[in-house]
Amino acid sequence: MSYKDFTTEEFIHDERFRKWVLNTDPETNFFWEKWLLQNPEKSETIKEAKLILQNIRFSEAPFTTEQENQLWNRISNEIDSTKPQQKVLPLQEDVATKKRPTTLLKVASVIVLLVISGSAIYFNLNDEPTPASTIQFITKQNPKGQKSKVILPDGTVVNLNSESSIAYNKDFGKTFREVELAGEAFFEVAHDKSRPFTVRSGKISTTALGTAFNVRSYEDVPTQVTLINGSVEVVNNTNASKILLEPGFQVELKSDNHFEKSKFNEPEAILWKDGILYFKDTDFKKVIHTLERWYDVDIQVENMPDRELICSGRFKNEYLSNVLHSIGFSLDFTYTIDNNVVNIHFNP
Repeated sequence: MSYKDFTTEEFIHDERFRKWVLNTDPETNFFWEKWLLQNPEKSETIKEAKLILQNIRFSEAPFTTEQENQLWNRISNEIDSTKPQQKVLPLQEDVATKKRPTTLLKVASVIVLLVISGSAIYFNLNDEPTPASTIQFITKQNPKGQKSKVILPDGTVVNLNSESSIAYNKDFGKTFREVELAGEAFFEVAHDKSRPFTVRSGKISTTALGTAFNVRSYEDVPTQVTLINGSVEVVNNTNASKILLEPGFQVELKSDNHFEKSKFNEPEAILWKDGILYFKDTDFKKVIHTLERWYDVDIQVENMPDRELICSGRFKNEYLSNVLHSIGFSLDFTYTIDNNVVNIHFNP
């Protein structure tokens, strides 16, 4: 679902958005934090929708006519009280006096829909919003071009790749161990037989006791779990199918929602955490995506040939210019770098 064109009212009536505001859990919290980073222009709309929802109190009790009338009177009084008391029309509209009545009118339309649907609500116009949940989550996040190492409270070591983030409950490890991942991370899990360690990433969950494994869950590539040692159970959250991995195997969630299991070359699978870019017969378009994420750049390509372009190479802590020079020599292109923009031009 695309939220880019959503209005305040549409956000309020979206089940996933309401779940985030009113009953926060790691998965929804992580989704919306990431979405806001990708769509900063919607921050004001999101803020307004959250404010409205946080001021609405839901109850199982019947919503009587008298309560409805009282609610409408309060809204009307609030709108009237915020109108500017002046006889002369100003030369320019005062934004400060305009914003609150507009918001209240939106609230009123929301209430109408909720009342019609049979929901009972209490709306506190003058009260400060109260937290929807006492659950608190800790988020560790890397932008493009940055990697980091995170030590979880149980001693688990997480190597977090660029454009990736993890989120976990502040009480992580007391009763259970669970993290949400977007992007890619390598986990060296502290052994604890009584408390399995679970990574939720997109449509799958990976559970282990004490082991080392890699999870890749970027939006532009299939989700993949790679096991280095120990054992893990990978679950497809959409259809409950499961697969048990042994060391030396990896599983990938395909577009048709089925698992595909295969062997892999262990050193090559986790070279990224040691600062090594590795390509082996990799499609050039995938190489471009990897370089954009690795170096935090935007790459534009001109005169791209129709033929298939395959790249191979190994680069350890190299400057982007050196990587492009090497690949450009084999594929016959030139390039320029201007701040964070790279232009690649294939020779005729």
